[in-house]
Amino acid sequence: MVNQAGLPGNDGALVRQWALQSMGIVLKSYWDVCNDMNAGRLVPVLEDYTAGLSEQDDATVGLQIVYPQRRYLPRQVQAFSDYLTAFRRQQ
Repeated sequence: MVNQAGLPGNDGALVRQWALQSMGIVLKSYWDVCNDMNAGRLVPVLEDYTAGLSEQDDATVGLQIVYPQRRYLPRQVQAFSDYLTAFRRQQ
């Protein structure tokens, strides 16, 4: 994303803040901004040109969990993976 001031952004939280401050249009997953959209702080634009970025969109967008290969998976990593899997099934 490049905002009105011409600042490049590759930090998702920073880019979200720029959008909340009306500094430009951002491309974020619905997962990242659904609370802001539900609260009316952000509104979707250019929905015909995106996939998997809105609640009504039935396109599949992959979510990946990346962690180092280890013989035993730490409990915290397994718990987080299980949580995300359950959360996505509810969506």
